[in-house]
Amino acid sequence: MEDIISVENLLKIYKPNIILADEPTRNPDNNTTVEIMKIFKALSLQGKTIVMTKQDKDIAAFSERIILFEKGKS
Repeated sequence: MEDIISVENLLKIYKPNIILADEPTRNPDNNTTVEIMKIFKALSLQGKTIVMTKQDKDIAAFSERIILFEKGKS
């Protein structure tokens, strides 16, 4: 949970328009994963672009647009 607070604070300070997240929910438990995705959803609603790599297709349900790469092809 401390990691989430740290990331939220950094986002408030730097206010990026594009956020690149490489496997942001790789290790967290289910509750933390949901919290991370809620943060990303709120940022998206504020007009921020979230580019996220993820192998878990269930997480894709939080996304508005999905680009799927399989074996190096899109």
